[in-house]
Amino acid sequence: FMRAVPLVMLSALIPATSELGVRNDRERIRRTYLLVSKYVAMVTAAMVAFLVLDAGSITRLWLGSSFDQSALLIQILAIGYGVNVLGGAASQIGAGVGRPEFDMRSTILLSIVNPTLSLLLVRRFGAPGAAAGTTLALVIAATYLLVTFQRHYMEIPIGTVLRNIYARPIVSCIIAAFAVLGFHYLVPAVPALNGIRYLIPVKLAADFAIFLPVYMVLLVTFRQISIIDWKNFQWFIAFGFEFLRHPFRERVKIYR
Repeated sequence: FMRAVPLVMLSALIPATSELGVRNDRERIRRTYLLVSKYVAMVTAAMVAFLVLDAGSITRLWLGSSFDQSALLIQILAIGYGVNVLGGAASQIGAGVGRPEFDMRSTILLSIVNPTLSLLLVRRFGAPGAAAGTTLALVIAATYLLVTFQRHYMEIPIGTVLRNIYARPIVSCIIAAFAVLGFHYLVPAVPALNGIRYLIPVKLAADFAIFLPVYMVLLVTFRQISIIDWKNFQWFIAFGFEFLRHPFRERVKIYR
């Protein structure tokens, strides 16, 4: 679910960039790539951070206390799959403009590195080693995809993209996670809810109520969210309300 939600945002990239690719409109393709990458980064970073933070609570709520050891595997894999999602814009746009070789090479690299690292680490660390091998392989493959796509097609310095697209959401998530941990320290009754399975949703809701506002305030403070982003968000909310009220009419608008 953590991986599927951000990928929904990428579903329209292939047809949209395919048209831009036919017209060879590199500037609009570049703007589309940066804008989508920014939105995906903000959503993905938040979901990964919250899942890593509350993996133990989610596992205990879902499966019970007998599977607490699975929380570590979830935390490790969440990071790898989160980084993998960050390369989704490059993968989809590359396919849309007829340049799939970047994603193809990244996939080949992943298919080689993943089993190699997993086999090496599982012998020493067991199941967490296999998860760590998968995560490292996903990070290596996604990094390769982003660097090669931006250098050889987008012609954008990777340092600029890391600083303006990825760094701020990641730093904001880390600070928001520490804010939640500080809240747990000040109000120990909240983490104690983990011991009562049917009260775990209360703990998750309390953590989310701390995490999300801190994260959003930091994004605004770091100027990750611009006026254009705010207008896009308002349009999205208005569209959501209208879609709930008149679903058929809104679908006609989309396809028109």
